[in-house]
Amino acid sequence: MQKRIISVAVCIMLMLATNGCTRRVSEAFNEKDVISRAESTVLLINAGEFDKLSDTAVREELRDVLSSEALMLGAETMLAEAGSFVEFGQSAVVGEMDKNSGEEYAVVVLQAKYEKKALVYTIAFDTDLWIVGLYIK
Repeated sequence: MQKRIISVAVCIMLMLATNGCTRRVSEAFNEKDVISRAESTVLLINAGEFDKLSDTAVREELRDVLSSEALMLGAETMLAEAGSFVEFGQSAVVGEMDKNSGEEYAVVVLQAKYEKKALVYTIAFDTDLWIVGLYIK
């Protein structure tokens, strides 16, 4: 199941990459707000608040794919291997636009340092800051 969740997240990110074009973040986004939302997302994952994350941060039509169960299965093993959260590291934000729909996204790549290793979160947001893609490695 974990491989399925990771595959779905990868598909979403690849869809954004192949159907859109990477560029600077649109004026529709405030870069600081996007990074703050990404950090809040990681903190919810660290706390095991998968229900809250799915119900309050994931775009409604994606909640079946990014359900609390799917998020938990996708993150639990990696978090257990990484140890306790220490701090956030570097972050970067890029813009994406779906060529078919014209919808703009902000994609945050955020490093999170843990006791045993660092994890990299790639989180895509729509203009309302709903999560539309999530990948952890």
